[in-house]
Amino acid sequence: WTALATGARDEALAAFRRSLEVHAEYDDRWGLTQAVEGIAWARMTDAKPHERLLKLLAAAEAAWLRLGARPGRPPEFEEARDELLRRALNDERLRVVIASGSAISYEEMVDLAREVAGESQPPARAAAAPKLRVLALGPLEIYRDGARVDGASQSARASELLIYLLCNPKGATKEQVGTALWPDADPARLRNNFHVTIHRLRKTFGDCVVLQNDVYAPARGIDFDVAAFQRDPERALELYRGDFFESSSSEWAEEMRERLRDQYAGALAAVGRAHIAAGEFAKAAEVYQRLWALDEFDEQAARQLMTCYGKLGDADGAARVYRRLTEALRRELQTEPDPATTKIFQRVAGV
Repeated sequence: WTALATGARDEALAAFRRSLEVHAEYDDRWGLTQAVEGIAWARMTDAKPHERLLKLLAAAEAAWLRLGARPGRPPEFEEARDELLRRALNDERLRVVIASGSAISYEEMVDLAREVAGESQPPARAAAAPKLRVLALGPLEIYRDGARVDGASQSARASELLIYLLCNPKGATKEQVGTALWPDADPARLRNNFHVTIHRLRKTFGDCVVLQNDVYAPARGIDFDVAAFQRDPERALELYRGDFFESSSSEWAEEMRERLRDQYAGALAAVGRAHIAAGEFAKAAEVYQRLWALDEFDEQAARQLMTCYGKLGDADGAARVYRRLTEALRRELQTEPDPATTKIFQRVAGV
């Protein structure tokens, strides 16, 4: 409120946003209503106020009446608020807005305040976001302004929300995020989980998420290894350190994991073929080892690897591949290698 009184609206809004989330964790309705009222007022301008702001201000007025008391405000604020509401009541449409604001539930009022506060973030703020580097291919690593964020201090859900949005750069609604991260939660629990997680995400990683038209999206400029991997297949071998977001068991992450693994396998196969065409059999063997490691039942990768070993004169290496493949097929699938696979092994090993 001090910042607002001195005209520092952006500073005031940021403080009210933080206050809202702190009070929300404890369901402190006195503190929440102050924050809601502050957010509405910080977003007001000398121009005709937006209907959502009037609705929010009316909701805060009704909340104070339900609480039976209210904090003191400077006289100029009280007078300006009362005058604003009086003018609005002269407009039939705005009378309806004020009435609807007065009738919404406490939870709906807090949700509306969060949305209004988020709307205040102009797109240009993305450029001022902390520099983040997120490595999700393999063990999760997140760096903020060059320093690695300690995993013990992270909220697991906050990290997952960040990565989910990075995988959906065009953004997602609160409902879409909820379906992915909390598929079994009821609407009230989902709403609470979402807003607490957004608060923790911003607290840990800075303002890396922007809200526009009810869509949450990652700020621009975040270095995300998955995006680089998908954009530049030639760097697949360099960027793919392991399965995507391996610490998450969420269905959306598992689907993404399979998709990225398939892309990686395709990139490996293409590189392997290129090495063979160039007669670079040692390099090709290294690539096909990585490809076969993704799926021990991949007979095509095993055949190529045995062929490379044959070109390199390593019959023992080919025998090891064939033996491991045979053991895996018998153990898991109760079957034998394809005759074409056996034929390649026999030719390479001189059996």
